[in-house]
Amino acid sequence: MIYPGNNFSFYSLLFKFFNFSLRSISINTIFFLFIAIVNRSCLICKVFTNIIKIFLNKGSSFGSNHLTTKLIADAIISIDEENRSTALDIGCGSGILTILLFKLKYRQIKSIDIDTYVLKEAKKNIISNFGYFPSNISLTDENVHQLNSKFNLIAINISGNFISNNFKMISNLLAQGGYLIISGFNCNKEKKFIRLANQNNLFLDGKFLQNPWISLVFKKFSI
Repeated sequence: MIYPGNNFSFYSLLFKFFNFSLRSISINTIFFLFIAIVNRSCLICKVFTNIIKIFLNKGSSFGSNHLTTKLIADAIISIDEENRSTALDIGCGSGILTILLFKLKYRQIKSIDIDTYVLKEAKKNIISNFGYFPSNISLTDENVHQLNSKFNLIAINISGNFISNNFKMISNLLAQGGYLIISGFNCNKEKKFIRLANQNNLFLDGKFLQNPWISLVFKKFSI
């Protein structure tokens, strides 16, 4: 869980319950959160016995203090370990999701953003977390239309019409049995994205909700 507030000064131990719906099954998961000051932003996530630290340098890139970031991070963490192979972070911003994916041991991670300045900030944040730039992470300014590889996980936290306008193309980049996790929009768009998913051989596998925002987890049918 990543706390969405704008003030990262100090918060004592916080217990938060999220209701994760998996088709007709409801699973209650407990997330523990502790936040301290490190370069203005320090995120420490604890899910059961696993602790994930993410440090972000001061910068202008999107991706640290918004509810949509918290929701998509929760969704990414929920994916089973056996499915953590190749990942694509579209609109990587500060690199926060890329860092999370690496810490979750995804073997190959491709992160794209059309803003070259943002990519520099993402690279700096990645190096700040690991002390080096991992060889299995690729940061590029490629447009989604230029990609032709298949990925087991695609994560997108972008507002506006980008996701809906490019849904078919993004779905085609997903491997069979892979997961598409989207965020950056209000709950009132849920039905629209479910309809788009069904038209592109995907089904709703889960959702993470904190009004008015929602993150949806889709899975591609295996043939």
